[in-house]
Amino acid sequence: MKAKLCCFGFALLLLLLCGCTLINSSPKKSSIPKENPNVQANPSAPTVSQSAEQPVVVQTETKNPQTTPTDAQIESAYKAAVEAYGWFDMGTKVKGTAEAKEKSLDGKSYSLADFEQFHTLSELETYLKEIFSDEIISGLLARDLYRDIDGELYGIAADRGSDITAGEETHQIIRETEQKIAYHVTVALLDEERKNSIDQKEYDFKYEYKMENGFLQTLN
Repeated sequence: MKAKLCCFGFALLLLLLCGCTLINSSPKKSSIPKENPNVQANPSAPTVSQSAEQPVVVQTETKNPQTTPTDAQIESAYKAAVEAYGWFDMGTKVKGTAEAKEKSLDGKSYSLADFEQFHTLSELETYLKEIFSDEIISGLLARDLYRDIDGELYGIAADRGSDITAGEETHQIIRETEQKIAYHVTVALLDEERKNSIDQKEYDFKYEYKMENGFLQTLN
């Protein structure tokens, strides 16, 4: 009788151990890749291996890398683009006079750039490629507002400032196709006292899917 109970207990323990192995083998969620590997699941492959000597294998499906961004992701991309545009259009990021380490290049005076994350022009350009298309980047860098001098990133001190008549912005995301998205911005224009809206301006920022870098802001 004791032998039967021991056998029964041992069999129950094996079942519990097998059950734990199957439960703990569920796949983790994978992040969306930048490039499409075009990998297809093999329909003949078993979902879970049946051999007790083999580890448990769970078959997962490859996600389509061209996953359409959410509204929140487009909003975030727009804010990043506005900030980056500001480094060229609103005011360059350079050190103050005391730390400027001013140097001259091609007849222009440059000051040491004031970026924590970028130390060379190449690093700045790499970041811009995460936001803009090549056409936009070429236009921004062609101004020579930022240059490498003696291995460090320098910029021309320039500050245009913002439009003081610009008021509240309203945004609308227009999904034109699976690969093209328009971010429509309407800006209220205020009177001299900045109290009442007297007009408005409208802008369309285009986002297009690029195989190498996903959705980027483009000119068209």
